[in-house]
Amino acid sequence: MTRKKRRSPGVRMASAVNQAQRNLNQGIALGRAASDVIAARTALSSDPWEWARFGPEKAVAFGAAGWMWMHSLTQINAQSLSAGTSEVKRASGRLASISRASSPLALAFALGNDTYAFWTRVIGQSLSIGTNVMRAQYAANVPIARAVTSNRRRLYARP
Repeated sequence: MTRKKRRSPGVRMASAVNQAQRNLNQGIALGRAASDVIAARTALSSDPWEWARFGPEKAVAFGAAGWMWMHSLTQINAQSLSAGTSEVKRASGRLASISRASSPLALAFALGNDTYAFWTRVIGQSLSIGTNVMRAQYAANVPIARAVTSNRRRLYARP
């Protein structure tokens, strides 16, 4: 079994910032496209066929977004469980090394090293999970953005 190489907290922080920027850009584009679609549909308020498409299009887009969100949350849950399980496994090894301390100074060093390593992992996992939640948000918005942009193209291509 190969171990996955862990990225440093600095690299994880940069990844989180990049994902937040992608989410922001996607939200801005989605907002602009949605306002264009609303404006175009308002102008076509007398067209019953256009309004008949409105509900089913939304149901399909939001259904796909919900599925993407649940799929992503399942992966995040698995990641959290894996991190918790590996932390429990590490605890037995840490307790053994702490119990073998030969002096109060060695005990203090063992506890300090253990605490530092633990919090380093916690920070790394927090950044990783936070980034994955932002990726899940982005992925959930993709079907909605796709529907809105195709509607915008279709509505503005009308004669």
